[in-house]
Amino acid sequence: MIIFNNVFKQVLICSLIIVMVCIMNTPSKGYEVLFTYDESDLPHVLNVLGPSDPYTGYDALMADSWNLYADLFRKWTARYVPGFPDGYNDEVGFLNDSEFNSYYGLYSGWDGAAAICMLEFLVSPIYFPFSDISYNSAIPWTISETGSGALFQGTALHELGHAIGLAHNFYATSVMNYYQPKPIDAHLMPDDVKYLYDKFPNKVKSVTDMGVWAYSCSGYKTYAAATATPSSVSPGDAIEVDGIYVGNLRNGTQSGAVIKFYLSTNTSISTSDTYIGQVSFSDWGAAIGNTYSNIVFSIPSTVAQGTYYVGMIIYANGFSTDSITYNNTAYLPTSITVAGSGTTTIYTDPSASCGGNTPCYTTIQSAINAASSGSVIKVLAGSYAENLSLNSSNNYELQGGQNSTYSSTTGTSSVNSMTFGSSSGTVTVGGMVVQ
Repeated sequence: MIIFNNVFKQVLICSLIIVMVCIMNTPSKGYEVLFTYDESDLPHVLNVLGPSDPYTGYDALMADSWNLYADLFRKWTARYVPGFPDGYNDEVGFLNDSEFNSYYGLYSGWDGAAAICMLEFLVSPIYFPFSDISYNSAIPWTISETGSGALFQGTALHELGHAIGLAHNFYATSVMNYYQPKPIDAHLMPDDVKYLYDKFPNKVKSVTDMGVWAYSCSGYKTYAAATATPSSVSPGDAIEVDGIYVGNLRNGTQSGAVIKFYLSTNTSISTSDTYIGQVSFSDWGAAIGNTYSNIVFSIPSTVAQGTYYVGMIIYANGFSTDSITYNNTAYLPTSITVAGSGTTTIYTDPSASCGGNTPCYTTIQSAINAASSGSVIKVLAGSYAENLSLNSSNNYELQGGQNSTYSSTTGTSSVNSMTFGSSSGTVTVGGMVVQ
């Protein structure tokens, strides 16, 4: 949709993208360009959201995210009333359909869009010096990665990308691919900053920035989450991590990066969590990212039974995080369950007493089902009307005939039957008889 207004043309980004679909349906080798600024036009002076807007300050924060890598945006010291076209770069704010039509001189309303970057450009020569960004007030918004609604920060970061010339990039892990999951929606990616380094070399800042993420683009408008398998393990078992995305956002090569992996009971990953291993990298080219899989670690024998997130911390030089820290940690969205730690003693007693020992089970089979690799099951001496299935992938020991304090074997424990399957686990049995 193109509308003429004096010496300005108004261009709706979405309309341009529809025209561009035919040339964007091949896999991207980086970023996609809508138009290119001259470096002399930067930095943009941005009329940021006013104090009465619900997310005031967050648009400026996202402008500062772009500014981490190049000198792109400045902020007006005081909010003024935006207009279109007015020859300025405006964060207009939140508009309903009627306000949208009135502000831009259109008739379509939002038509389901969440936000828009409307360009003003001079007719002769054709030139894009200004843009206005608006947000749909009918859309539910949030500033929380786990909140309900569209993540405002990610949307603002995306629209600011349009304002400096970037088009949608649906084949890449990029802020310009608006299908990014919320945990990475407000993150710039290597393809995004590569555009800055290629197009605005004199505006580029010298930074060291390695990032790690638990999501990556897996196809056109499609993202996949990194996984850890199997989802249920015991101490000593192996897990495989697949699908993490790692990138260098520096305008130059980076050597010696290391990712350390942890098990954490929450999503705040830190070095105080349980370390399970690391991956080292050699040289990285400037502004490049890749997806990595088949990373295997063993669960330490000291890990307690529980539910854990697999977390990651990246170190640009192998031992310290870089100054741009928002992308230095990540966690896999699906947790894993650790069945137990090291040698766990389990007790059985039909009366549920077990001499005060815990955990206490009233049947032998329930104790077997709860056992993990390394467990020792101590069974109170006596007769049990049970048909035991000892088939398990875990290695454990079954000790029958225990005295009342479970300190020694003084008799036997009898059952109706015991069945051994063909699983890979090893069961050591003592003090047990079939009656």
